[in-house]
Amino acid sequence: MRYQLSDKDFYISKNRENSLNIFWLGFTLYTLSYTLTVTLIYFNIVYLQALMFAGLACIIYGAANLIKFKIRNSYLKTVYFMYLAWLVGIMARGFQFDFFSIKESLVNPGYGLFIYLTPLFLLFPVNFAFYRKLFLVIFIQSLFYFVYSLAFVKHVLDPDRTSVLSQGIVENFSLLSFPSGFVLLTYLYHPKMRKIIAFGTMMATLLFAVYRARRGMILMSVTSLLFTLVIYLVVTKRTAMVGFIILVMLLIGYMYYSSLYNQSNFGIFNFLVERADEDTRTGVEDAMKEDMTTMEWWIGKGINGEYYCPNIDSLDSTGYRSVVETGFLQIMLKGGIISLVLLLLILVPALVRGIAKSKNILCKAAGIWILMWILFLYPTVGNCFVLTHMLVWLCAGICYSPQILNMTDAEVFEALQEPKKGSSRKQSNKFLQTEV
Repeated sequence: MRYQLSDKDFYISKNRENSLNIFWLGFTLYTLSYTLTVTLIYFNIVYLQALMFAGLACIIYGAANLIKFKIRNSYLKTVYFMYLAWLVGIMARGFQFDFFSIKESLVNPGYGLFIYLTPLFLLFPVNFAFYRKLFLVIFIQSLFYFVYSLAFVKHVLDPDRTSVLSQGIVENFSLLSFPSGFVLLTYLYHPKMRKIIAFGTMMATLLFAVYRARRGMILMSVTSLLFTLVIYLVVTKRTAMVGFIILVMLLIGYMYYSSLYNQSNFGIFNFLVERADEDTRTGVEDAMKEDMTTMEWWIGKGINGEYYCPNIDSLDSTGYRSVVETGFLQIMLKGGIISLVLLLLILVPALVRGIAKSKNILCKAAGIWILMWILFLYPTVGNCFVLTHMLVWLCAGICYSPQILNMTDAEVFEALQEPKKGSSRKQSNKFLQTEV
């Protein structure tokens, strides 16, 4: 079957646009408030959580008017709804209905209820009006990242490299900066100022991560920048240089890293070098593995699943932990191998379609973003109610769309531009013939 894209693929109704604005307003309020919760010496947690609840109300209202349970791809429809059903089972198993537990599940984007609702973003409009708003939100969050970093610069650059407060500030603020990596991957479609802000945001994140020796953040920042380089080489048709450049950069990085041990003074890299061989994961991972039964490996322990791992958290009094800092193990702790397999059955075909079968950089960038998120499930938790994770499901929607896969970069560029009042896309339909 052949058909043409129409104005509905580029515009949304006034009612849905209002819902979209309310949704992003709520999500931005929720995220900006949460990132400040680590700075409790300056802000009252009650006020911040009140703002987060207000944000959640907007998110729920907006999403309810945007989500449509309609998927054309039969494979995706089958696996996706199986995955949603499994997530409902995870939430049902072990959920606690006391006030404190409910509150924590709502205001903790790292380990709360909403991480299991994030896959619903696949059901958001596959529409360029939606993507324009998305890139605007990423830009706004980048600006707030600089504002927050400047406001708390004395903590960000605290010479006490072991400061828990400074570490928490750098990590929490990075929730605002990492989505800029998607802007860099899709740089071809953005105005100059937006690209400069995105690049500056990622570089600042990398520098702060190096200063505080946050190895996972360093990996994520460097990987985003390297993939941006790959995209640039592809766009400029220097594809033969892609593998060579990456190999050379890896070799230089390895040689530089090795040479660090032959020096006595590393400047701002001192703390990073000291932590280079520090193993903070193996003990926790081994404890989680030893505490899991065969059945629990398959189905997980539910939303509040814990494992016995004493003497890790200084304030812990029970010896049990609900968090494994390794993302794929965290998924299996809560939902088992079945949860991880269903997730990969959705995302792996999506990234393959986006990278290998598309005609434009938007889809290739979407596929790369999904690939990076999967790779980052080792050094980070990843599976959180934050924009980096939401982007994974929005990117999956892009990669599964035959319309967008077959668009050229020129057509995507036009579609992502803010339309002039009274304009129409119908004149471009002759270029948008696609196969279903």
